[in-house]
Amino acid sequence: HYPLRRQRQMCIRDSVEGDVIFEGATHHFEDSTINVKSDNLLLRSGNFGVLQANANALVTAINTNITVDDGNVEFTTTSQLDSQTSNIVVNSGNIVFSDDSVLDFTSSSSLTINTGDFDLFDRTALTATNTAVDVNGGNFRAFNDATLDFSIVDMFVGGNVQFVDQINMVVD
Repeated sequence: HYPLRRQRQMCIRDSVEGDVIFEGATHHFEDSTINVKSDNLLLRSGNFGVLQANANALVTAINTNITVDDGNVEFTTTSQLDSQTSNIVVNSGNIVFSDDSVLDFTSSSSLTINTGDFDLFDRTALTATNTAVDVNGGNFRAFNDATLDFSIVDMFVGGNVQFVDQINMVVD
């Protein structure tokens, strides 16, 4: 008889220091915690790479630049992105938060949409404190019971902003 060994599922649980680049592939995180500190998270791909955070996944970005070039970032099923003193730039591609997911911007973070889509729907919550939101092009859309909670937020709109299907919005 050979002893049965339980195969361990790989999870990212530790902090990453330096650049994290997802290029040309799908990265799926479920019941995981991802911390990226001091540098860059870059998603780019001619083949439309995908970063997915699902089922209670937590991604924390501290002093980090997150850039989406020709890719997709998807947070679903109660997953969360905490962005502290960080910048998210959508040059092309899509960022989607859905199904009770949370995006929390704090401490001088920014969201810039140059082209592509930034969508919040199905009971998703966006909390932004001391944050800049620039919609230079592309779409910023919230619908289907999304909640937007803005406190000390500067917002520039040069693209499209759309609120549809009962949006809860708090502005301080």
